[in-house]
Amino acid sequence: MRYNFKQKLFRLLLERGYSKEKIINIFEFLGGILFLPNDLELMFRDDIKENIGGDEIMTKELTNLYQAGKSEGKKERDVEIAEMMLKNNEDIEKIMKYTQLSKEKI
Repeated sequence: MRYNFKQKLFRLLLERGYSKEKIINIFEFLGGILFLPNDLELMFRDDIKENIGGDEIMTKELTNLYQAGKSEGKKERDVEIAEMMLKNNEDIEKIMKYTQLSKEKI
């Protein structure tokens, strides 16, 4: 529901001709009130970037991406660690323990 609200609000502000600065200010305010889970925050960022028409700077400003980006970066690093461990013939159980990845992801 919060995701849909943020998405509709962004579209409405663009349609009404609000400047990027005003839109960013509105979303900075809403960021503390309408915090989305990381997966939805990433989805919102991608939606702005690909479908709604926001540029790269705007997508960073309009989303609570510090935590989402941090989480995404950790997942990517865990995959890299798992790949290195696999190359060194480490046991799958050990890889799961140190990366917190599922057996299927490894």
